[in-house]
Amino acid sequence: MESSSTDYRVLTLEDGKKEDHVLYRIQKGWVLMFRLGPSLFGKKVRVFCNHPLHEEDAFCRSGYQQLKWKIDSECAVHDDSAAYIELTMVLSGSFHFYFTYDDSVNVRGFGYFIVDPILSYGGNDERLPLDCIQCQTYITKHLGTFDEWPSRLSVARESGYNMIHFTPVQELGNSRSAYSLKNQHVLSPCYSTAKNKYTLDNLHTLVQTMRDDWKLLSITDIVLNHTAIESPWLHKHPECSYNLKNSPHLRPAYLLDQALWLFSLEIADGNWESSGIPRQIDQEVHLQAVKDTLSGYFLPQLKIHEFYIVDVEKLVKRFRSNASVCPVRKNVDHQELQLKQDPFYRRFQSTVDEEAALNIYNVLRSDCSNGNERLDKCCMAYQQKLDELNSQVISVVQSHLKAAVNNVGAGMRYERLQSDGPRIREVSRKHPLVTRYFTSREDDQRITGGGHSRHCQSVG
Repeated sequence: MESSSTDYRVLTLEDGKKEDHVLYRIQKGWVLMFRLGPSLFGKKVRVFCNHPLHEEDAFCRSGYQQLKWKIDSECAVHDDSAAYIELTMVLSGSFHFYFTYDDSVNVRGFGYFIVDPILSYGGNDERLPLDCIQCQTYITKHLGTFDEWPSRLSVARESGYNMIHFTPVQELGNSRSAYSLKNQHVLSPCYSTAKNKYTLDNLHTLVQTMRDDWKLLSITDIVLNHTAIESPWLHKHPECSYNLKNSPHLRPAYLLDQALWLFSLEIADGNWESSGIPRQIDQEVHLQAVKDTLSGYFLPQLKIHEFYIVDVEKLVKRFRSNASVCPVRKNVDHQELQLKQDPFYRRFQSTVDEEAALNIYNVLRSDCSNGNERLDKCCMAYQQKLDELNSQVISVVQSHLKAAVNNVGAGMRYERLQSDGPRIREVSRKHPLVTRYFTSREDDQRITGGGHSRHCQSVG
């Protein structure tokens, strides 16, 4: 290896060294050197990395190149301790490497490293060390129209900041949440005026002026799964959203959310006044009436536990059919039968390991005088176990539903009764009992929660 003024950082590879909790920090222009540790001597080690080999190479997160070994020219004996790999850091960002050996595809070790960006500002491209960044965040939607931005941003400049963090500048959805975007490709129209329509080109000019003249850098972030329900992109690509087809575990939650919404609409229509639940919720007794109605009327109709339990009759019938033709075990298998959740969350479609069930319950019995009696008692024991498994699941579901009802009451108490809350008394479409987790659209039934897109279908 030739001597130079280049900075080197050495990573020693060891068999089984998988550093998923370590991040090595390196600067652009440095050379990362890999060397073999004693545990890898005598092995044909292959190292792969997704950092580009040359500055002109395009970066691909999933694209790995095999790195070439060199031999230290200063070593008299060229053994494994003289082998090394040099990788020059030509691109800023986070990267991953892994290694295998002896022609095996099994990963024997891996690690991560980050290459710091080089930041510069001013007309002479003055270097800004990362440790010297002083950043001020602006909630972009509160900056006003674009013609007012320079005067408002100059406050950060005059206060000594050298970087501004902008929340997303793109068009927002109707919720006006700062990260819930309707159109990811345009500057929000709310920044335009009656006389001037501003675009991303205007923003580029401003950012360039901030960098060159104000010595003020800028940064922004975007959360792509915070997509507004009004997004044309989401309508064009509904498969990109969570839905009850690709995320069936949402089915019980959606059903509960819909029940709370429909209950709110009925209260808003005055249908529950005779039961002690008026449109205006302003007393603790009203909250208790809501909770009692949820627990005693609405939730029992939903039968949410059915999404998690087995069809006992169907499984016992199949057990009887199989047990009548399968060999009878002389010794009892003491393994524990467990319920297996249906991955599609259909009612009564959870199951158990039926082969294991035969090993456990299709056994000889000393309390039987003939084969039919033995089979009946085996089926009865199997049925009792399935009933037990269902009861355990139902108990868990009921505890969750009880917590949900209590949380509904707590949320209502804060929003409608407490002095430190907004004290919104009336139940209406705009102000339902609780904030909806899913927001339905009648045309395509897409549902969204917290800015995260979801898509629904009928839940039986």
